[in-house]
Amino acid sequence: MKDEIVKTDKPFSVFASEADRDYLLARLLSFAGAGFASRAGYFAQQACEKYMKAFMIQQDGEFLWTHDLHRLAEKCSKYDAKFADAEFLKHIKIFDNFVEVGRYGGASRYDPLSIKTSGVEITGVSVWEGRYLQI
Repeated sequence: MKDEIVKTDKPFSVFASEADRDYLLARLLSFAGAGFASRAGYFAQQACEKYMKAFMIQQDGEFLWTHDLHRLAEKCSKYDAKFADAEFLKHIKIFDNFVEVGRYGGASRYDPLSIKTSGVEITGVSVWEGRYLQI
């Protein structure tokens, strides 16, 4: 499926303000403890997504309609090469791991870090580290 380019007349601040709210929610949920780890990851992913979309809007008044942080980074890299940096891409992969687990919890169909053995399933991405907020 090809991602859609969306033209908008909404200013940078609309997306950036939403990203700020998601970042603050990620921080609050992170401080609330392990029971909220997947939700902290989800809101951190949302913040990254909206910050990159705000950046695109600031550049040319359009953004990529996707939730995939790597595809957003690829689009942003045409404006700033830092978005193509291997270290940056490694860091945002952490947040992409929370897209479904943060939304659907145990009902998610995508959990790349889960470990499944006979009779036991361990959800890997619900392991949240406070240092992720620094990223």
